[in-house]
Amino acid sequence: MSYSDAFEVLKENRIIDEKLAERLKEMAKFRNFLVHRYAFVQKEKLVEIVKQDIKDIEDFVKVVLRLIKNSPGRIRTAVSGSRGFR
Repeated sequence: MSYSDAFEVLKENRIIDEKLAERLKEMAKFRNFLVHRYAFVQKEKLVEIVKQDIKDIEDFVKVVLRLIKNSPGRIRTAVSGSRGFR
């Protein structure tokens, strides 16, 4: 499962909405670019993207915290059974 796939699963399970899922999937693609092509990244462009997209990360964190607060036992079970990401 890729990072992008994980956001799709969260959307399908109605944990995050479609708009947030799409924005996070784009961020996952950018993350892959950074990891594999970091020598080609312009610092100015990176700072611009981070400033623009930080709200998406904050929104995702709010969803995760709300999910943990509302169902802590279920979260532990789901995390211990996960296979991780590639």
